Amino acid sequence: MKESSGSERGMDDVPGVSVRMRYRRFDEALKEGDAAARSLADALEVAGFKLPSLSGDFPAIDGAALVRLGGCSSALAFRLAEWIREHA
Repeated sequence: MKESSGSERGMDDVPGVSVRMRYRRFDEALKEGDAAARSLADALEVAGFKLPSLSGDFPAIDGAALVRLGGCSSALAFRLAEWIREHA
């Protein structure tokens, strides 16, 4: 009998977690990441900032919702850093 390596295991092989539950958690994490990104974008806009690449991201391997802060110009990064220092 051939042994399979861990990398050959499919998602269905994870004990105790159904495929439907994994997709539901993935979908919920995507929605949470998008909502968090929108919330942060709104707050930044109130402060006069816009991160053009800010968006929700695919969940982490553990299922945690993520936000991609993206890139911005160095001038914007300096302005944002200065604003944070002044208001912290």
